[in-house]
Amino acid sequence: MAILENGQILASANIEGDATAKADRQESVSLLLPTIDSLTRQAGLKKQDLQAVVVGIGPGGFTGVRVAVVTGRTLAQALKLPLVGINSLEVASYLEPSHEGAGVIKEASKTHCFLARYERQSFQGDFYDLQALRAPCYMTIEDLKLELHQDEASYWWADSPSAGRLEEFSSRVKEASPVNNVAVCQAKIAHVRLSLKVVEGANLLETFPYRLVQPLYLRGASVTLKKGDVIERVETH
Repeated sequence: MAILENGQILASANIEGDATAKADRQESVSLLLPTIDSLTRQAGLKKQDLQAVVVGIGPGGFTGVRVAVVTGRTLAQALKLPLVGINSLEVASYLEPSHEGAGVIKEASKTHCFLARYERQSFQGDFYDLQALRAPCYMTIEDLKLELHQDEASYWWADSPSAGRLEEFSSRVKEASPVNNVAVCQAKIAHVRLSLKVVEGANLLETFPYRLVQPLYLRGASVTLKKGDVIERVETH
């Protein structure tokens, strides 16, 4: 989580990365709103000072994405603020000084990955936004390898697990930089998008309504089935 003002970090926190909290998933959910309150006070702000809410919409774990989006929508609705949804593949692309139209790959499981491709659009010097050349999708590692064999010109940034499974394409698939607090990058992307709409004279509440922000699951929820001594994880659709 993070609070930004004019692109500068006022306060930030990472529940699951906090060694003192040692929060599991359920504890993370219960600590979410109290941590937001704590950050707001740390930044010397009241809720009425906030001008927009930004939320990560996935793709990722079903429960984590759902909790994040519901919390973001609830805050935006209660405080009457615009809500901007940012997906994690946009974050990966935003952080890397990539080739034109380079793709991004994120591990979904040992056999599947999420991927997308973005192109940078520059605005006023160092400020830029992303245009999707290939919308986020869900694919098996084997299908991706087949695609990479057929397309020898494409460049990709991949998280560490995915890069390890694609070592045969190391000249074109590079390991992406780790992200310490993804919320900071999400907020910076949202700041650019909000600022561009302000310049255009748009009504931000109408342009970024909370109702339109939905989870980007891309895959079904995983269900564990047990038949006798056999345990199988099945993905719903």
